[in-house]
Amino acid sequence: MILSQYNQNLGLYAPLITNLIMFFAIICSFYIISKFGRRPIILTGNLALSIICFVLGIMFLSLFHNGNNDIASGAMIFIVLFMFVYGITVGPIVWLYVPEIAPPRIVPFATFNYWVGVAVSMAITPIVIGKVGSSYPLFFFFGAVSLIFFIMNFFLVVET
Repeated sequence: MILSQYNQNLGLYAPLITNLIMFFAIICSFYIISKFGRRPIILTGNLALSIICFVLGIMFLSLFHNGNNDIASGAMIFIVLFMFVYGITVGPIVWLYVPEIAPPRIVPFATFNYWVGVAVSMAITPIVIGKVGSSYPLFFFFGAVSLIFFIMNFFLVVET
C-alpha cells in the first residue's frame, strides 16, 4: 500500500480498515440509492472523489518533499473517506445505471471498459510510484479524471 513507505504500522492496518469501511459503505448505499435519485448520487460522488483526490495529491506531494510522516495519518483518513464516498456513490450506482439506460447489447461493452480502466489503473500505479517515488501524480491525475467525469455527467446523465 502507498502508506507503507511513510508509516509501516499504518500500512499494516490500512487494508483491513479500508475493507471494513467499504463493507459499511455498501450497506449504507442501499439506503442512499433508495432515498435519492441516480443523477444526484453520481454527480455528488464524482465531485467529492475529485476533491478528495486533489487533497490526497497535495498531502502526498507534501510527504514526498517534506517527509513529515504525521501527514500519513491524515492521508489515511482521506483514503478511508475516498473509499466510503466511492462505496456509497459511484461504485454501486454504475452497476445500476448502465443497464437502465443502455440497450442490453451495450452492457457487456460498458462492463469491459470499466474493467479495462481498473486494470490500467492497477498497472500504472506501481510504475508511476517507482519512477517518481511517490503517488501524488496519481492522485492529481485521478482527481482530474473525476472532475472531467463530473462535468460530462452533469450534461449527459439523466435521471431514471
